[in-house]
Amino acid sequence: MKKLFTTLLILWVSLTVSGQNGEFGLLGGAANYYGDLNPINQFQFSSPGLAYGLFYRYNLSSRMALKFSYTKGNIKGDDNSSVPTRGISFKTNLNELSAQFEVNFFDFSIDGDNNRFSPYIFGGLALTAFKVTTLTNVIIYDVNGKPVVDPKGFSVDPKAGDNLSVGSFPVGLGVKFCPASNISMGLEWGIRKTSTNRLDGVYTDPYKKSSNNDWYSFSGFWIAFRLNSFKSERCY
Repeated sequence: MKKLFTTLLILWVSLTVSGQNGEFGLLGGAANYYGDLNPINQFQFSSPGLAYGLFYRYNLSSRMALKFSYTKGNIKGDDNSSVPTRGISFKTNLNELSAQFEVNFFDFSIDGDNNRFSPYIFGGLALTAFKVTTLTNVIIYDVNGKPVVDPKGFSVDPKAGDNLSVGSFPVGLGVKFCPASNISMGLEWGIRKTSTNRLDGVYTDPYKKSSNNDWYSFSGFWIAFRLNSFKSERCY
């Protein structure tokens, strides 16, 4: 994971020096969780948490771009919608560093003249650091102070509350629009498939990981500015 973080950071810095094709942006919106307490097959946008971050986009052409982003959010969930008698709930803080490849459906330019609108899709790799900050109605201890199986069917993750990190795979879609020269904005939704079942702090099988890993998503609004917006001359 450290190698992935270092590689993403080097790419970010090296591409930022090219201002003509680069944009710096901010994003804000919501984070959602899908896992043992909100199964992915139900796909409910329940209990959204706050998400925000920043990104750098390098436009390779009018149809393709690379985006490097940092996003901070919190996810939460409970099982009231599926099994009201358990009343299990959790909250988890997320910090994501990602590299994504975007493909525009139409030619898109931030010059403000033509090609001002396009839907797009994206995919990539991410490093996600997380910590379960709240976990209620799950933890039961034995006489030795060790967590044991919840009698209602869930067991406690022994690392719940620790600072952990995991690789994830973001994919999603959005629409972008250029309202004025050197400015772009848009709406985006992306889901992340992770390689862990620890985002919610519980397991469905006693002392074992569930066969299904946890997912989370970010959705919201973003606005970006070309890095050479305030220069008196442009390079063509």
